[in-house]
Amino acid sequence: QMLPETLRRALLEQARAPTLRKHLVFVALSRINSRFIKYVLCDVITSVTYLPGDFIFHDGMLCTGLYLTVAGETVYLHYSRTVRRVLQKESSLGMTQSGSEEAAADAIKARHKL
Repeated sequence: QMLPETLRRALLEQARAPTLRKHLVFVALSRINSRFIKYVLCDVITSVTYLPGDFIFHDGMLCTGLYLTVAGETVYLHYSRTVRRVLQKESSLGMTQSGSEEAAADAIKARHKL
């Protein structure tokens, strides 16, 4: 780390605060305890980049964090048990999931006429 700690923390606060201000729970927490929010902004949050088509999490996965979308679009798909079994079977066989995910999404859209 090349920056002095106080400057590094100030930059992290400035860069990350706008994202948290969009969410009511963080707005409320910042009013209750501003030091806590500074701690979250500087010491808790980590940045992760995902590419289009990447899975961030899946059904049955243990929740270990909170994901906030800063840029781009996040799509939440809830598959039926049947579609989930097909995806898991393909995954265990080493097949790529992107094609099967698209097929499942298309089937869901067609079924619900989205």
